[in-house]
Amino acid sequence: MKLARLLWVNLLVVLLVATWMFGACPGALTKKTQWGSPEPAKFDRAQIMIINLNHGQSSCGFYLADSLATIKLTNKNLEKALKQLEQVDRAYAKSRHRPDDSFLAPAHEQIKKAKETCERLETELRQSLDELKSSIQQTLVVEGNKS
Repeated sequence: MKLARLLWVNLLVVLLVATWMFGACPGALTKKTQWGSPEPAKFDRAQIMIINLNHGQSSCGFYLADSLATIKLTNKNLEKALKQLEQVDRAYAKSRHRPDDSFLAPAHEQIKKAKETCERLETELRQSLDELKSSIQQTLVVEGNKS
């Protein structure tokens, strides 16, 4: 009960601070016209499409982040499978009185190879997501400097 109350209080504090920040800085989201009166920043359709690439359900950024989460889970599962295979192989070899032999070595190598591929894919996905974010930001900054 106390934890739930504490979470609600923290949420309220965050919302109050965010409201205060945007209320205290109304010019942060606007640009000045030549007469000095603030005008809300307006984006055309193409700029909004670029912004939405990284926000919301079914966006490019969402799919990359979702794939990254799936790959992390896959990587964990491959690690568990590898450990389980090693333990079973060790126990089986011990039961056959040949503790130095590895009966499941081909499967072990395949899982190890799959895990390495998974780690490379995770790195690629992470780099793709970072590149997407920086490309979107760079595009909007360059576009903002032209106008």
